[in-house]
Amino acid sequence: MADNEKAEIGDIVRIDGYGNDLFEIISVHQTYYRDRESEYEVVEYETFNLVDRRNYFAEDLDITIVSRKEDQAPKTTLEKERAAKSGAGNKTVDELLDELRDVITLIELFGRSEEYEERKTKIKRQLSDKAKGKESI
Repeated sequence: MADNEKAEIGDIVRIDGYGNDLFEIISVHQTYYRDRESEYEVVEYETFNLVDRRNYFAEDLDITIVSRKEDQAPKTTLEKERAAKSGAGNKTVDELLDELRDVITLIELFGRSEEYEERKTKIKRQLSDKAKGKESI
């Protein structure tokens, strides 16, 4: 990234070493070091991978800005709802199993509730669909 060009929260970027995956900047950490012999500044970005939906950290030298937040079209409520629904279907088997374990633990700790049982049933249905090949794993 150019010296005068800093990524900001909300910008869409690529990170060296992660191919064409796109990331959204969710926070910026700026640290200034100074001692007798030297002084320097480190800028690190916490990013959200729009492909695997995980958080990653990257230094400013590894970031390439794809689009600025102000250049992006604002999402309508309908678009946000569609994105949220599509994101749920993209969970990996491991993520679904982790979530199922969490729900079972909640049931063991706090007892059965309609909400927990519905969530447990929904997760099992998603796992079954993935096993039958209805969704990509």
